[in-house]
Amino acid sequence: KQAKPNDLIVMIGGRVGLDGIHGATFSSQSLDTHSPATAVQIGDPITQKKFSDAIAKEVRDLGLYNSITDCGAGGLSSAVGETAQQSNGCLVNLDKVPVKYPGLAPWQIWISESQERMVLAVPPKNWPTFHKLMKKRGVESSVIGKFTKSGKCVVKFKKQTVMDMYLVFLHNGMAQPKIKSKKLKVKSA
Repeated sequence: KQAKPNDLIVMIGGRVGLDGIHGATFSSQSLDTHSPATAVQIGDPITQKKFSDAIAKEVRDLGLYNSITDCGAGGLSSAVGETAQQSNGCLVNLDKVPVKYPGLAPWQIWISESQERMVLAVPPKNWPTFHKLMKKRGVESSVIGKFTKSGKCVVKFKKQTVMDMYLVFLHNGMAQPKIKSKKLKVKSA
C-alpha cells in the first residue's frame, strides 16, 4: 500500500446511497425503536464477487494500482482519508461519485458505508487498462479525484469546497483527554 501523488482516486463497486450512514455507530449500540433503519447496509454480494474476482484474477497481478482499501466504517471518508496519508493529500470531487438516486447531501455521499465498494490509487497511465478490465467484468469504476502531496484532504461538491482539512488534524487533531487515577486502598481478607 503506497498511494503516490497524482494517482487517481478510483471507486469501484456499489453506488452510494443513504444505507450505511452511521453503520459503524449503529453496530456498537443497543437496538430500540429509535434506531435508524438507514444505518443498515443493503448488501450486494454479486457486485462484491465481480470486483473481487477482477482484482484477484487480473488487476492485482498486472500491478495496475498502488493501494486498495474498502469503504466499510466511514465510507469514502475513511477509505480516501486513510489512503491520503500515504501520498500526503487528496482532492475529491463528490460530483463524480456514482449515487443510487439524486438529492444526496455531500456529507451523505462522503460517509455512506458499504463492503461492496472499494477505493484504489491508480496511476493515470494504468487507468485505461484498469477501466477496461472492470467494464469487461461488469464492475462500475469511476475516477473521483486524485491523491496529492498538499498535506490536506480537500473535498468539493457542485464547484464548492465542502471540506479543506490538514491530514495531521484529520488523523490526530482530537484533543487527548488527561485522566488522573487514584490509588485505591484495598483491604485484604
